[in-house]
Amino acid sequence: MSELKLVIFDLDGTLVDSALDFDLMRADLGISAGEPILEKLEAITDPIRKNKMLEIIHQHELEGALRSKIYPGVRKFLKYLDHRDIKKAILTRNSTFCTKATLEKHQLAFEYICTRDDVKFQKPNPEGLFKILNHFSMIACDSIFVGDFTFDMLAAKNAEMKSLYFGEKDEIAKLATERFNDYKKIYSQISILKMNKL
Repeated sequence: MSELKLVIFDLDGTLVDSALDFDLMRADLGISAGEPILEKLEAITDPIRKNKMLEIIHQHELEGALRSKIYPGVRKFLKYLDHRDIKKAILTRNSTFCTKATLEKHQLAFEYICTRDDVKFQKPNPEGLFKILNHFSMIACDSIFVGDFTFDMLAAKNAEMKSLYFGEKDEIAKLATERFNDYKKIYSQISILKMNKL
């Protein structure tokens, strides 16, 4: 791996905790437990129903953005990247509106933000990662993707990009290059990646 030039982050569950209740969201949307919400939405052909579902999703996401809390150590890690001239980007399945609301609440700044409104295909499709790489004129080996969910790890794999899993679930960690559960401990993973010791 070449020298690290870019770190791409998922947002909710990775940088902030919005405590979104996806089971409640699915219930409000009238879809089955465990079913991917955005993929179900994409399959809806009735425009009236689709718009109603979008309103429900927006309300849940906005409430989550307003009550979200930043994870301990995130600000320090972002400054760590800034001091080393490593670019920072966001790739999220959230809407642009709610993503901006979250970032503004916590006064977080990124060089590039890609939301579900900016791509045709959502994670785990790697379209969003490729869009970000193209923006910076970089390639996958210049970057890593940090996320908390299966779709994040699979998107990185599909883009042939290294990944860092933030969380405690072994079944997701198996898909990642490295794992961590505390931003105070992430520096060791970043150092390993930069020194090509994978």
